[in-house]
Amino acid sequence: VDVDSYQPISVIVDFCHLIAAYTQGFKVIIEPFDERLPNVPDPLLNLACLDASLAIKSVFEHFQSVVITSGTLSPIDLYPKILNFVPITKTFEMSLSRECICPMIVTRGSDQMPLNARFQNRSDRSIIINYG
Repeated sequence: VDVDSYQPISVIVDFCHLIAAYTQGFKVIIEPFDERLPNVPDPLLNLACLDASLAIKSVFEHFQSVVITSGTLSPIDLYPKILNFVPITKTFEMSLSRECICPMIVTRGSDQMPLNARFQNRSDRSIIINYG
């Protein structure tokens, strides 16, 4: 039996299991097509969590200490009440007085050839030129 041929149905079954397990605080969002290609049927199903406390509740049940980092988790006083824990918070000042960096991932060189760092391609002329 070719198990890989059942991969698409396995994804659907996993998604249905999630929908059945989380009936409160979650919604299924159905997008029938991509807005950029409205004539191409390409449905997308999403399971959206409307209450972050539901998603993190099992983490608090299984672990004694939990570290949560967020720049936007608010209202911060609501979650300790819902999840019945005492938070130890540390706030850091954020400064934009210095120039911020903008990280980028470059996947193609100036000649539009894909970049890679594989050892066996180290002598490829296009790789040498694109890396400089």
